[in-house]
Amino acid sequence: MAKQNIRPEGRPTKKVGSVINALLKSVESGLPFTLCCQIAGVHYDTFLVWRKEDPAFGQQVDRADAKAAARLLSKIERQARNNFAAAAWILERRFPELFNRPEVQLTLSNTTNHNAPTLTISLEEVRQIEEQAAPIREAARQMLEEYERNRNGSRSVEARAEIVDPGQSNGRASNLRESSG
Repeated sequence: MAKQNIRPEGRPTKKVGSVINALLKSVESGLPFTLCCQIAGVHYDTFLVWRKEDPAFGQQVDRADAKAAARLLSKIERQARNNFAAAAWILERRFPELFNRPEVQLTLSNTTNHNAPTLTISLEEVRQIEEQAAPIREAARQMLEEYERNRNGSRSVEARAEIVDPGQSNGRASNLRESSG
C-alpha cells in the first residue's frame, strides 16, 4: 500500500500522483485551468495554492501549458499556408503593437471569468467617448452618402476629413480626392 501524504490537520491531501497526472494531461490538452481542475476533482483555489507553494509543480504546469500552446499554434501555422485569416490571427497576437486591429470591443456580462481582462469606464467617460464619436460618425455618414451619389455617374469622389486625435487636433481639415482615371 502506497504512503499517503497527510496534511498537518490529519486530512489526506488530494495532491497525489493520479490527480497531478489528470491535471497535467488536461492542461496539456489546452483546456482552461478551471476546467482542468474540475476534471481532476480539485478546487481551482487549491490548484493555485499548489502552484504557489510548490515551484516544481508550477514548472510542470507551465511546461504542460507551453506544450498545449505550441501544439495549437502549429495547427494554426499549418492552416496559415493556405488561409490568410490564420496568418493574420498569428500576427495580431504575436505582434499586437504592429498588427492588432485598431478597435475596442466592450463586452458587458454578469458572469465571472478568471481569464478575461476587464475594462471599467464611468458613465461620464462613456458620455465623453460618445461626444467624440458622434461627429466622426456623422462625417463618415456624409462621406458615404457623397460616395453613393457620385458612384452612379462620376468616377471621382471628393471628401473632407478632419483630424480626430484630440491630443493633436488643431481644427485643420484636409481635402481628399480619389480618382479612377
